[in-house]
Amino acid sequence: MHAIRSLAIVSRGYDLDHTDPDAIPVLAETSGARFAGPPLGGKVFREKGLADDRIIEMSRGDAKVLGGVAVRAVYAKHSEDSVGYVLDFGGVTVYITGDTL
Repeated sequence: MHAIRSLAIVSRGYDLDHTDPDAIPVLAETSGARFAGPPLGGKVFREKGLADDRIIEMSRGDAKVLGGVAVRAVYAKHSEDSVGYVLDFGGVTVYITGDTL
């Protein structure tokens, strides 16, 4: 496991309000962030020039430990590949769905 200084997560791909194509390269250039999202989000990240080692694709049901944070992708009602996230920061749990349900 390696530490992640920053993690940008998106709940769906290809929508400007979820995967801002202009902000991705700026964030990538100015931070050591890794970028997580559903497969369509991963496609957008690659189209914007991000290296594969900075991209984490997560589909519903996937669980990973990223920089000491347990991240679980869960169902979110919006599009076929949209996801919500449950993040566990060692006892503090955060649920994120963007504007999905």
